[in-house]
Amino acid sequence: MNSRPAQRIVAVCAVIALTNTSAWGQACRFARNLDPYLNIFSDASLVSKDGTVLVGRRGNSEEETAVRWTAADGFQHIRSMTGQKSEIHAISDDGSVLVGHAFNEHTGEVNALRWNVNEGSENLGVLPGGRASCAYSTSADGSVLAGYCTIGFNHRPIRWTREDGMQDLGTLGGNSARAVVVSADGKVITGYSYTANGGIIDHTFRWTAETGMQNLGTVNGKDTVPIVISADGSTIFGTWDTYRCFRWTEEHGMQNFNAVVGTNLQMIPTAISADGSVLVGRIQGSSSWRPFRWTKDGGLLYLSESAGSATGVSSDGSAMSGNANGPFRWTIDNGFQLLPKVGKGFRSSVAWAISADGTTVVGSMQNEVGRLTMCVWYETTADFDGSNFVDTDDFTAYVQAFESGDGNADFDRSGFVDTDDFSAFVTAFEAGC
Repeated sequence: MNSRPAQRIVAVCAVIALTNTSAWGQACRFARNLDPYLNIFSDASLVSKDGTVLVGRRGNSEEETAVRWTAADGFQHIRSMTGQKSEIHAISDDGSVLVGHAFNEHTGEVNALRWNVNEGSENLGVLPGGRASCAYSTSADGSVLAGYCTIGFNHRPIRWTREDGMQDLGTLGGNSARAVVVSADGKVITGYSYTANGGIIDHTFRWTAETGMQNLGTVNGKDTVPIVISADGSTIFGTWDTYRCFRWTEEHGMQNFNAVVGTNLQMIPTAISADGSVLVGRIQGSSSWRPFRWTKDGGLLYLSESAGSATGVSSDGSAMSGNANGPFRWTIDNGFQLLPKVGKGFRSSVAWAISADGTTVVGSMQNEVGRLTMCVWYETTADFDGSNFVDTDDFTAYVQAFESGDGNADFDRSGFVDTDDFSAFVTAFEAGC
């Protein structure tokens, strides 16, 4: 852990320690701007399972490219092996593998890209006869990728592993198909394909090494496009007829999910819990989209009367992120809570994702000159000694850690122990959280 010089703070310690009363340790939410440059655009749309690795975009009016951020290393610009800009679409659980596409300066097309923390960028190429490719999704460990390759004017769904390279998964008989998402265990891939006799109607497919590509069908003869999949691939949600929702399970097959929940309103899923029992997204209200959460036992829950959408959900389904009159975090314990602003000068903000453990929300805020800047909302507590109480023992323990430059005193997750950490701890301590 890096440490910056910090002077001993005595008077304020004494005053706060003597005046604060014990309280149950309940986590506070803090906001932090990660990009100090006013004229640089940046945002975060992906986050690792534990919230320590953020991925998004960064640039200026001339060019932007994908970036990876950690407290230790700051911003890392992700480019192709020849320095071309990239876009990242998925991240492994630990944040060490990123997948997406990079621009090929020779062909003007894009090629599937895999980046890892040890080896950097790798161009995954194309299928024989192909001209472009893209990786959309990755397994939890980053070893299995899913996406598409363009051959002529049609697309082919692809699976990539180190052992097998880029594999053509075929189609349902039509001339075009795309793979959209791979399950966390890497065993199931879902996407959509034309069929031999289905014209240009998209049919959702499910692929495994054992079964090959299976046609999951359509709803009412309309396009079905998968969006999210459970960790083991047993549950798939997506859209049919663009703005309606479907669910496929091994038990029930393809279902009109709007009918299951008893609504004909437009409904779009955006994220799913690991076991497939919790779905979040947006649903059409009387005049605008609204964020929703659905569970088998609790049914459909509207999270806010304000216009917006849910953008992410934790692995266990207990926490979610979204936007409705501002960025929010919703939990089973605390319900709907708007997230705080970074500070003076910052305007509107957006939450794009939540970590799988539910503690960290990432997105962007508009700074004082109108540029979007990458930010993170994180959960922390002044219960420094883990006693479930916030009291003077916590304050004493934190001061000792702070004065020694202990990495645990990095309260604002900046990668440095400095006076900003002390101020953040004091704020949480005074709030009793």
